[in-house]
Amino acid sequence: MEPPHFPINQQISSAMDIFSHCIITLILENLDINLIPTHPILLVFEPTQNFTIKHDESYIYPGFKFEQVAFVRRKHPERFCWANIFSEIGRVFYSGTFLHSPLFPRISGSIGPVYFVWIENQKLSIQDELDTIYRRMLHTDLKKMGNREFCLFDGHQNIYHFNRYHRQDKSLNPNPIPLHLIRSSLKYTELICSKENWTDCIVRIDKTADLVATTFNKCFWIFADWMDVIWGELEYDVTVRKMQMKYFFQKPQIDWLSVANESQSLDDFIAYAILAHTLQNITIPQEIGYNEKHFYFGSSSLRNIAGNHQTILVEMKSCSFISCYGIQHKLSYEVFTKPFDLYTWAGIFSVVVMFVAMCKLASWMAKDEVQDFKGAPKDYGRPEDIVIVSFSVLLEISLPEYIHRVIPAKVIPIFWFWILCCGAITSMYKDVFTAEVILPYRRNPSWSHIYDLEELGFKFLLPLSQVPLYEQWYSNPTPVDSLASVDFSSEILQAGKYDGNLTRLLGYKRVARALLKNDPTLSSISFAIKPTVPRIWQELHYKWPTDLYSNLSKCQEKYVYLDDTENIKEILPFINDNRDGIVFMKGADDKFLSTYVGFQVDGTHKKNFIYDQLKKWVTSGIYGWWKEWFKKTKPKKLFPHYANWTKPVVHELERRDFMSKFTSVCEIWAICCVISAFVFLTEIRRKLYFVMNNWIKRISLRRLS
Repeated sequence: MEPPHFPINQQISSAMDIFSHCIITLILENLDINLIPTHPILLVFEPTQNFTIKHDESYIYPGFKFEQVAFVRRKHPERFCWANIFSEIGRVFYSGTFLHSPLFPRISGSIGPVYFVWIENQKLSIQDELDTIYRRMLHTDLKKMGNREFCLFDGHQNIYHFNRYHRQDKSLNPNPIPLHLIRSSLKYTELICSKENWTDCIVRIDKTADLVATTFNKCFWIFADWMDVIWGELEYDVTVRKMQMKYFFQKPQIDWLSVANESQSLDDFIAYAILAHTLQNITIPQEIGYNEKHFYFGSSSLRNIAGNHQTILVEMKSCSFISCYGIQHKLSYEVFTKPFDLYTWAGIFSVVVMFVAMCKLASWMAKDEVQDFKGAPKDYGRPEDIVIVSFSVLLEISLPEYIHRVIPAKVIPIFWFWILCCGAITSMYKDVFTAEVILPYRRNPSWSHIYDLEELGFKFLLPLSQVPLYEQWYSNPTPVDSLASVDFSSEILQAGKYDGNLTRLLGYKRVARALLKNDPTLSSISFAIKPTVPRIWQELHYKWPTDLYSNLSKCQEKYVYLDDTENIKEILPFINDNRDGIVFMKGADDKFLSTYVGFQVDGTHKKNFIYDQLKKWVTSGIYGWWKEWFKKTKPKKLFPHYANWTKPVVHELERRDFMSKFTSVCEIWAICCVISAFVFLTEIRRKLYFVMNNWIKRISLRRLS
């Protein structure tokens, strides 16, 4: 039975009733329609001749019409959406410039759904119109559809919702989709709407769209690193095809450890794990339909671009540096004074001075009370004797007879309290001294932050990206003239564009501008007509570790090596393991070229399978576990890897930093021995002089008598 026919104005009114809570835009080819809108709408007059555009003509965007338009303030009962209603089916569909009009939200500019609704042309059969829309959808890039929903309204009560993922009728590059999904899916779903409750129809459209996205979205993703360009065509990489045949094709159980061992990287393994259902028991085509896929790029620095992409933050990375220029260590003899600070030493000397004053005052007031324990004649302690007695307690030297002979009886109780305090002070000094003497020296470089290097005139050593072409250039050798060959070149360019007033970021800007000077690719400075200024950077490659040490060990020539902070932490122990005694230090500033790293997934229609899976991996800790596993089993190939270095070769006892403190202690001990020997010889000489003098006096007295 042929469906009843309704006037076009009545069909448009019914369509507007269905999408009444959306921002409705009505596109008309002519204004002869007698329409009295019952809902707020935007009316656009789009004559047919606007679609005939020659190459040398510009497109004239349609204007809004404000006649016969109702403006009513209201509160939207449902979530926000757009609805674009076309009175005719014969419109250019995603080809040409029609949808570039400011009328429509951009592909990446609308988070809410955008409904495209065509009114059935009653002069044509419904099937012909459905096939027309479907064919045009097949020629539309899947990534360019955004959150758009495509519907055909028959003007009565039936609305047809199109399945954007049913693309198997396109003979070129069909997607690998399981057969049971292909058999159960339809090009479009017919929904019967009730005039008593038009708004219930849009709820059913959303549920249908959710079901379609949940079922098919996971089959239309591809990892960007799996693609290879062969004769201008995108194809699956040979390695991916081998991995698919070995571990996924007709394999009921997947050996994930073996997959991880053969994966190129952590991102490669995660792609295999998340997209396993598109590889398991399915024959993948050789060629890749660019317009048929959503691209997954793995983890990377977050792209600062506008759009409705979704982001999962993983970590923050930055750059740091290594140098040996201007590194000075503290004097060796500071190890003896370091256990106590200046105030403690001042307090000890003040106590000794107080004892001298107290002893002299007590001796002056009661000279008859100073005598030794043998009852010898009275003797008063000299100041130097009191100082010697006071310090001998600190040095744990026992002088009981000397104490009773030098210290007055009234001061003896106070002196015993000093002896108790000296026991605690000496024990504390020994503990701190022993702990300090076994540690290497704390060195103080003349620089701290990256912007200090630019002011001092340093030359930067930068690692080339691990690309075969750069490796070939470096081995020839062919000079590399652009910072684009360095992994963090985009961060350097971004730092050079800073226009704020923060001191630290302005310092980073100076360094970035100095690195970019005369760069033919990244900097516009090189295009100015002026004398060429020598660049301040030199390239290195991880496969030639000897070049790093031979350049960086020229400590007087102000060389500095710049790399990711994680790489610096691995390279620093390797380069410090040298027999030349050269000490390299890392900069204290770990914020240079800092950027956030994570998964930035482009938004898709309704359900985003990749984003949902990545969120589960990160929040559950699975991603962190595999990240640590890859760090241990498949570390980055840096200078230590190509030098076959896994642990220090130079023993700690052979290092000057480790032995220098012990050498200093031995030097101090030797100096003390020399001083003691000199004092001992002086005392012997003095004693001999005293004996000889008495002997001469006795002989003289005998002769006189």
